Amino acid sequence: MITLNQTVLWTSMLTAKYYNIKVTGTLEPCEDCKLSKARQKNVTKLSEGTATAPGERLCVDISSVRDVSFGGNKFWILVLDDKTDMIWSIFVKYKSELARKVDALIDAIETRGKTVKYIRLDNAGENKALEQLCARKKRNIDFEYTPRDSPQYNGKVERKFATLWARVRSDLNAAKFPKRMRHGLWSECARHATDIENILVTENKKELGPSYKQFYGSDWPGVEFLHQFGEMGVVKTARKIQNKLENKGTTLIYCGRAANHGADVHRFFNERTKRIIMSRDVQWLKKVYGDWKGIEGKKEKKKKKNQARYVEVDIPIVSAVVSRVNNLLLWIPI
Repeated sequence: MITLNQTVLWTSMLTAKYYNIKVTGTLEPCEDCKLSKARQKNVTKLSEGTATAPGERLCVDISSVRDVSFGGNKFWILVLDDKTDMIWSIFVKYKSELARKVDALIDAIETRGKTVKYIRLDNAGENKALEQLCARKKRNIDFEYTPRDSPQYNGKVERKFATLWARVRSDLNAAKFPKRMRHGLWSECARHATDIENILVTENKKELGPSYKQFYGSDWPGVEFLHQFGEMGVVKTARKIQNKLENKGTTLIYCGRAANHGADVHRFFNERTKRIIMSRDVQWLKKVYGDWKGIEGKKEKKKKKNQARYVEVDIPIVSAVVSRVNNLLLWIPI
């Protein structure tokens, strides 16, 4: 007869039955075993509390990069509408700005006649500040905090971040930006990627339309004026009074559509001044930054490197050179 305690190895009832061992006593929890096997609790596959109307539930998350953009931004705040998958991107220098920026977005959403009832986010300090701000402004919003190390409970915005970061890297690669420009323009590229994501029609949106139309009730203005991120264009920058010999335009980098402007107004980056300007007066060069600068992409560099390994040589020319060298050697005294 064996009495079970925390040090007994016979923990399997099937094993005991196999060996005809009678087990008595109480099976108590083993702290040593639990420390060695600690894991996350299973997460339900069904989403708890799905929104029934646009703007009813917002999902908020924040991401950061090691490099600061040309505008001084280091953090990317992403807000997603649970009903329509409409997203808003906000770029800030400090995490502490999240409360003020998201509160301003809530004001903008509610001016459209929509009511925000729930906000889902994690337990970070900047998110607590948002709840305190909403309480001071007497907003009737319930905050749904996700458990620690459980991003699945806010899976929609987490997965959207992964999708957007992949698109940002792809756009920067296609524009053939060098490392310095990639690090400086990441936030502008992310802004452009957000606009593209909101107007895409996927398989589950082919009947209702893109997220932008589902949320606002109309199509996103400026689809026909979109260009590839990083495309070069000559923008009119002439002053009213300037030297007759000065150029009237400057070659700038396309960074997407200008929000709250006409459909054909774009954002451009001036590499010399490191500033963004907005203009509709542009003549497109139909080439991206890397091609305009003569920068070769990774594929072109690899192709040239492979070609350099094999050099075609004309055999008659080699024979003539060898013959001439031999003749010269005959005249050298020994």
